Amino acid sequence: TNGCETDINTSVATCGGCAGMACSTNHILPACTGGNCTGSCFPSYYADCNSDKRADGCEVNTRTDPLNCGGCGAVCPTRQHSTPVCSTGSCGMTCEAAWGDCDGSSLTGCELRLDVNGNCGACGVTCSGGTTCQDTGGGAYACR
Repeated sequence: TNGCETDINTSVATCGGCAGMACSTNHILPACTGGNCTGSCFPSYYADCNSDKRADGCEVNTRTDPLNCGGCGAVCPTRQHSTPVCSTGSCGMTCEAAWGDCDGSSLTGCELRLDVNGNCGACGVTCSGGTTCQDTGGGAYACR
């Protein structure tokens, strides 16, 4: 009645001590083993990348985090004129406005501008019939 009345070796509410020693429930099925917060991440694509299941549990979604894509520490590369993205655990990229990945290789990034004849709004689009490549707003281009 005046102390810690729970088992600090197995209780997830008081794991390793009484006050303020609860294990996180953030994307984890919490457990307490020998006074240390343990447990399994759920869904399985969440991970405990900072090894702190007490403070934040399984804090990383490895399907969407470009710094932990597919697993802890798996960083998506940065390529020219693009932003790295992680989708379903695989790295990809999103091109900056007016840039395109015309060779289809993620290794070269978004290598060509899409505001010139020959690549107007999309790779390989050539303006003809007196039209020219013109800005249509928001970084988009079209033959007009």
